[in-house]
Amino acid sequence: MTALLAAFFSAVFAAASTLLIKCFASRTDSTVVTAVQTFVMLPFSVLVCIFAGSFRTLPSTDLRSILFMTVSGVATGLTWLFYFRALKEGDADKVMPIEKANIFLAILIAVFFFHETRFFAVKMTGAAIVFLGLVFLLIGSLKASKGSAGSCRWLKYALLSSFFAGVNTIFSKLALAGMDSNFGTMLNTAVALIIVLLLITGEKKLTLFRTSPKKEILVVAASGVSTALNWLLYYYAVKYAPMSAAVPLNKLSVPMVILFSRYMLGSRIRKDQGVGLAGIVAGMMMVAVVA
Repeated sequence: MTALLAAFFSAVFAAASTLLIKCFASRTDSTVVTAVQTFVMLPFSVLVCIFAGSFRTLPSTDLRSILFMTVSGVATGLTWLFYFRALKEGDADKVMPIEKANIFLAILIAVFFFHETRFFAVKMTGAAIVFLGLVFLLIGSLKASKGSAGSCRWLKYALLSSFFAGVNTIFSKLALAGMDSNFGTMLNTAVALIIVLLLITGEKKLTLFRTSPKKEILVVAASGVSTALNWLLYYYAVKYAPMSAAVPLNKLSVPMVILFSRYMLGSRIRKDQGVGLAGIVAGMMMVAVVA
């Protein structure tokens, strides 16, 4: 139960991070957002490891787990870069469901690779509903963007972010079988930071830091703390709860963002997009409840 609560609250912090960026840091370059968030997350996760005594588990951590978490960290860095780029190009209530759509892949992997076959028929039905919801959502988003020059660019970045988020989930699950979840979060963030630094070198990109609005940088830093809490709770849930439950509960950040965008920001949702979103949420909850 504790792990499932951790998965739920990880969704709350994931939604908060997305909304902070979209509402209060819209003028900051996506590369700068990724870099600042990662810089904030790493020392935060190190402090958590110190206070939790996670470094004492290092001698018992096997190299296989470290290798898997390193791969997960690379995927995390790429996920963030593409996700924040998608947020710059499109609306949060459209980007986030696409980025979180890797839940369909996560459910299949949980069933066939991690042998979470309890209530097999319900889980596969839920996965099918999620897939159909994604199809409706994609169709609705493309129709909504039709006729606007460059308006579909966000979709490409959102799909790439979703792919690498799926890779991250798979390898983090494998790694956490032999690793403390707090230490795993710190290692993942450290590797992601290296990836981000490799991609932002160059005078032109470094200039972006100097020209970014200072108030927005502070908001991005705050979102970094929220993202760090999201990942700490999420990896704890992935380690101690069934993957087919932890992942859907974490994805509840999708309806949280959509409802906020709809009622507080005035974002309009087409009928086919609404059907798709309802399908994704219904499928997620079917799987989470029986896992």
